[in-house]
Amino acid sequence: MTILCDGDVFRVSLFSYFENFNQFTVEASRVMEDTRTAELLVPESFGNDADRDDVLFMSAHPWFSYSGFFHPLPLNPLDSVPRFAWGSFEERGKQLVMPLTVQAHHALIDGIHFAKFIKETERLIQIADSIL
Repeated sequence: MTILCDGDVFRVSLFSYFENFNQFTVEASRVMEDTRTAELLVPESFGNDADRDDVLFMSAHPWFSYSGFFHPLPLNPLDSVPRFAWGSFEERGKQLVMPLTVQAHHALIDGIHFAKFIKETERLIQIADSIL
């Protein structure tokens, strides 16, 4: 995930998965602080993880809403890591909407999987107050 740092500079961070949300938030807070004070844009440890296939690239854009987003893909080496981006909420009539972009190789995700992801994301947003 990208982290905004002083001087409007972004640095890359790597978050580990924790099934317990509270444990995740504690560790994520530590990683974010380490990232904000780091000298490198990409942590050295990320170089060791470049060939991993159990990661997701995520980018938040809370300053604006959008109607399209495309992540650049490396050509050497090729990868199929899913990439997610989301923007700010905005009101459209009586609805609150948020742009969400998922860029994934079709060999990894089909329409049914994407639909399930969207439905679960919507459900979690609706109950966010009880989770947080």
